[in-house]
Amino acid sequence: MDITTSIEENIRRNAGSIQSLIAIDGILNSHFPLKISFKRLEQNSTKSFYVTFTLNENTYCSSGYMRETDETLRCFIPSVYSDIGNRSGTFLLQLQVLLAISMDCKEITLDNFTDDPTRAAGPGGVYEMFSVDERGNDPSSFSHKSLEEKLLLSEGQMRYIITTNSMSEWKKKTNHLATQIDVSRNPWDSQTTVNMEKFVRKIGQQGFSGGDKKRNIF
Repeated sequence: MDITTSIEENIRRNAGSIQSLIAIDGILNSHFPLKISFKRLEQNSTKSFYVTFTLNENTYCSSGYMRETDETLRCFIPSVYSDIGNRSGTFLLQLQVLLAISMDCKEITLDNFTDDPTRAAGPGGVYEMFSVDERGNDPSSFSHKSLEEKLLLSEGQMRYIITTNSMSEWKKKTNHLATQIDVSRNPWDSQTTVNMEKFVRKIGQQGFSGGDKKRNIF
């Protein structure tokens, strides 16, 4: 099903609110302001809507939104790239996860095509909030398999199911991210560690609980 005008407007508004909070709270330094772009695409008569958070031309994370036949909203992440390093790609992905939670999506999917998929999907990795997508395969084929083996079986496909615990998980991951960055290097502000905690608190104070409860966090 197609993305409606109202859904598109909500995505634009929520993405803009995230951008404003990042600027107000001083997460990034002045050389790397968070930018947003939007794009409508139509493929096989299905319309989707894309959002890209960008720090420079080689550091960005995109997400696409589609409506399923049951009218639920699905988000997929086609790309996460960073030539800055210093956890900037992880940060942009976290903003996309936040946006999907704010839109009451049921799940987020992506293809783990990193140089080291197991590291990216493991503890501390950029995709640690995601699990291997076992759909379309015999469930027994994943039994007693390592993470590396599961990723090979799924061809790198991963998913994050949004539940009532998703906001707590997002806050935990984002707060931990703040302890992993080097604030003396780009793209961060010298006070990013403290400011990131303020940003997370502002989001958490909105009372959004994810899942089926359609409450806007902004």
